[in-house]
Amino acid sequence: MTGEDKIRKAFENKNWQEIKVTDSWQIFKIMAEFVDGFEKLAKIGPCVSIFGSARTHNDNKYY
Repeated sequence: MTGEDKIRKAFENKNWQEIKVTDSWQIFKIMAEFVDGFEKLAKIGPCVSIFGSARTHNDNKYY
């Protein structure tokens, strides 16, 4: 299944039974993504991520 197929399947209408059965397991998928991310970042060492803001102009000292 391609990534596009997975996205399309995720947005298909579901009945209540499908929601109860499949969505309750989503927390484990999310948790697995966090674990994977933390393991990858642990190999980098100490680091900082800085996210800009659309409201901050590039001439601002905090940009």
